Amino acid sequence: MAPESIPKPTGAEEVRAAVIEVAGRHFAKVGTRASLRDIAAEARVNLGLIHRHIGNKDDLLRAVLESRSQSGLQIVESTADPSDAMSEIFRATIANGLSVRTLAWLLLSDEDRDKFPVQFPAIEELKRRLGAGSHIDLIGAFALTYGWTVFGEQLVDAFGNSPDNKSDIDERLALLVGRLVSQPITPEA
Repeated sequence: MAPESIPKPTGAEEVRAAVIEVAGRHFAKVGTRASLRDIAAEARVNLGLIHRHIGNKDDLLRAVLESRSQSGLQIVESTADPSDAMSEIFRATIANGLSVRTLAWLLLSDEDRDKFPVQFPAIEELKRRLGAGSHIDLIGAFALTYGWTVFGEQLVDAFGNSPDNKSDIDERLALLVGRLVSQPITPEA
């Protein structure tokens, strides 16, 4: 649908949701260089509404990351088995890797590094469920999730796979990250 055919958001919650969705794409694409004016235009809202309902650009960045963080926590809370939860987080991250790309921008920018979040509720809940002995396995699962989100397409190509095979590879990796947190790996003595 053409942007003009999409109704403009009305009310604080609709405006907030539309702006956060659009801002997520912009931050993932260009980091904190994203323009509030461009975000407002694509979200079909007045720039002043961003300031009224969310705040400044840093507030918007925090809102985008918080929204994605809450999505991860909802996956964990709705999934009894940590292995299944990790597989679902992988699938959701691959489907919408915008927050991972935004986090990468923040880490790569010396001036924006301080905007990197310090709390990760989904990770905290998984750590609690798995116990102290499984933290390395969980780190590995998230490293694979985050790395694949950023470099997956290039790795598919580097290994000579057809881009058409990526969805099959995604699913196999989703199952792998789940196994990482279900079978604690202990170093051999």
